[in-house]
Amino acid sequence: LKGNLKKHLKKHSNKVKMCRTEITSSKKGKKRVPKPRTQSQKEKGSQRKDARPLVVEGDFSHGVENTSTGVESNSIMKTKRGSSEKENGISAHAPTVTEDTASVNEPSSSKYAHRCKRASRNTVPHPESPSASGKKVSCCTLEKSIPFGTSNRHCNEKDTCRIRPGQEYMCSKAKPDADNICLDCFETADVYKDKWTKKVNINNKCEETIACSECGDLWHKVCALHFEGSFVCPNCCGGDRAWILETDTNCDIDVFLSEKANELVSEGKISVASFATEKSVTTRSFMPDLYIKDAKKKYGSTVDYVARAIYFFQIVDNISIAFFALFTQEYQDLAGKSWCVIDYLDSVPWMTSTSRKPSKVYPQLILAYFEFMGKKGFKRGHLWANPPCPGDDYVFHVHPDFQKYLDKYALICWYQSLLEEGRKAGKISNFRNFQEESADGKFKDPMDLPVFVKSLWQEVLLSTQDKMLVNKDIAYNKTSFEKLLEEDYKERAEDNFYIDLCGSQRLKPLPIKREDLNPHDILGDRETFLDKCIAENWEFASLRRAKYSSVGIIKLIKATKKQQ
Repeated sequence: LKGNLKKHLKKHSNKVKMCRTEITSSKKGKKRVPKPRTQSQKEKGSQRKDARPLVVEGDFSHGVENTSTGVESNSIMKTKRGSSEKENGISAHAPTVTEDTASVNEPSSSKYAHRCKRASRNTVPHPESPSASGKKVSCCTLEKSIPFGTSNRHCNEKDTCRIRPGQEYMCSKAKPDADNICLDCFETADVYKDKWTKKVNINNKCEETIACSECGDLWHKVCALHFEGSFVCPNCCGGDRAWILETDTNCDIDVFLSEKANELVSEGKISVASFATEKSVTTRSFMPDLYIKDAKKKYGSTVDYVARAIYFFQIVDNISIAFFALFTQEYQDLAGKSWCVIDYLDSVPWMTSTSRKPSKVYPQLILAYFEFMGKKGFKRGHLWANPPCPGDDYVFHVHPDFQKYLDKYALICWYQSLLEEGRKAGKISNFRNFQEESADGKFKDPMDLPVFVKSLWQEVLLSTQDKMLVNKDIAYNKTSFEKLLEEDYKERAEDNFYIDLCGSQRLKPLPIKREDLNPHDILGDRETFLDKCIAENWEFASLRRAKYSSVGIIKLIKATKKQQ
């Protein structure tokens, strides 16, 4: 029995070995070839891109100077407004469109996608790329030395000509920052060419690094959100510091706008900070010479108004990040009428919302402003659809390179859809474009036009005067002036809106109180604020830099409150 059992076990063991050998051979013959990781990631990225929505973020970037209202594109196209596709290059008053996974703001139709112009990509490498040199810091995976970005430069020869980041250009040796001409225009420019030199539109400054005074670890100042004084890294001081900006409860408009904004988001509290400044200009400075006497009779020798800057912030990672801004003008008595004008608006795509698309939020912020002014007794609003050149800065310095811009036609449709939504919701009473507003002969004379400081009709009137002065064949009189102006009436038929406000039975707006004014030397003026951002390299091209720049803004606000 023992011999038979031994023989049986040996035979069984040999069979097991043979099976194992066959299995091993089979596996080797059918060895799986893994798909390269780069290919897999590329395919995944392509799928994400196809599924990613466009975001409208207010770039109205230069000036009125980019949000979907939820109106279907077909219904927008059916309206009788917004049929003009003419491009305008004076100055920009419009929202921007961006494509981003974190926050997408867009006019709610894919039909707009082919009308969105992507800013030219820089010829310089992207500054915020992973480290390849081995020189690393403790705060992130980026290079130790990261160059700051830059925006378009304006060519002195043409208003519509831009010098893109990374492009060569000519600059005056005497005024290199002020006098810039692109290479194409320089060939025919009437200047002393030996007094000009070639440069490249790049930012030569790099992010500073700072060592922790406790452990010695090296950090980017931008990552550390550090501005001055000694530095102790979050690892040594117990964590990151929160930079939260609260809405000033003593400012009516800030409270109203923040409440409206927070109704639109389920997380990421939104706060508002605004600054109002009394201003005055002489009538002579913003009217053509032929109509100075008429203008003084209508407006008086000066025109008074309140300039208001409104900044919207949202909490992201315990930091209030600026994502939207409005610059407005408010005329309590402009030739017997009250007007509120959105002069500039701009946005960057760092606003997040889980309850609705960010593209649904921006129109509501614009409507909330008009709603508030209506409750204060203002009767009329004005909005100019004047899109920016891609890459221009209007409020925020250096937008993301993926940010897109609405062209004039798409912007007109975007504005009219949000105004239509506001009319249906009772936030405004009605609205009309220029063609409809002038249908009853309301604008028979240039003096009938609503002229606002540095806005549409001032630009048109002064530009018409310049044409007459340059062209000696045109008689310098009112008849010739009005004939030239007819061309602008046709061009402007659909790009500016006249809004009837509601919410108050008052015949005149409530007089502004001294305590309602809170001027700020930097934040209250768009150009001064932009200059400050350029000087300090406060950029919004990435979330990392947007956090740092926003903290800089918050520090300015808090410093002013301490002085008060």
